[in-house]
Amino acid sequence: MIHTDEGYRILKVISKEPAGQRALDDPRVQTNIRETLRNSKEQLLRAAYYEMERNNAKVVNYLAQR
Repeated sequence: MIHTDEGYRILKVISKEPAGQRALDDPRVQTNIRETLRNSKEQLLRAAYYEMERNNAKVVNYLAQR
């Protein structure tokens, strides 16, 4: 049990793993690496898309034209 500003939190230990590095042939390590790479690629593509759309955007101030 941990006390926070909002009150107490109850935690449950789901699993324990020994400290240290894991082998690259471990399926959990491979899955983690794939997810990290996929997320990085997705963020890079999203940023490039937003920048491209921002550069192609046309802003018209109709109030200033009156």
